[in-house]
Amino acid sequence: MGDVAITYRLMPSDVDVDLEGIKERAMEILGERRFHSSEVKPIAFGLEALEITAIIEEVEGLGDRLEGELGAIEGVQSIETVTLTRL
Repeated sequence: MGDVAITYRLMPSDVDVDLEGIKERAMEILGERRFHSSEVKPIAFGLEALEITAIIEEVEGLGDRLEGELGAIEGVQSIETVTLTRL
């Protein structure tokens, strides 16, 4: 088994949510070894989303578990997997 790169889009619950705070909490959940990059993407009408890319082990259920933990961050309304690529 190898590694996969997975990008999650975290949608904030409001335009005033601190995306930097969400990023810091996501980095805590993923850990320094798994966190790869992040980018703020404009959505519409001043709303922005945070896209986080992680490099994780190709283990059954790990991506879903991380998605659940990231989606539970305070201020995150929803989360979706944008890309999943085997490395």
